[in-house]
Amino acid sequence: MARCHAIAARERPLGDAPYRVIAAELAAIYGVAEAPALLARLAADIRGGRYDEPGAERTRLARLLWRLTILKLQESNPAFLEGIKDVL
Repeated sequence: MARCHAIAARERPLGDAPYRVIAAELAAIYGVAEAPALLARLAADIRGGRYDEPGAERTRLARLLWRLTILKLQESNPAFLEGIKDVL
C-alpha cells in the first residue's frame, strides 16, 4: 500500500502533462482520437508489423516508446532510473 501511495505522490505534481505529449505525438501519427484509442491502434500496428522495417517511422516509434517507458519508470520506480543514469 505504501508503494501505491508513493507512486500517486510522484504522479500528482505532474498531472497528465507528460502523457499529453505522448498522446499529441500519437494523434499526429493517427489523427485526432482519445488516448486509449490511439494506444490501441499503436498496439495493433506494432503487432501487425507496421514498424518492422527500419526507417524514419520506426525510429519515431522507438523514441516515443522510450519516452513512455521513462515516464512510467519515473512514476513507479525512480530508484531504477537512478541506477542506470549512465545509460540514459
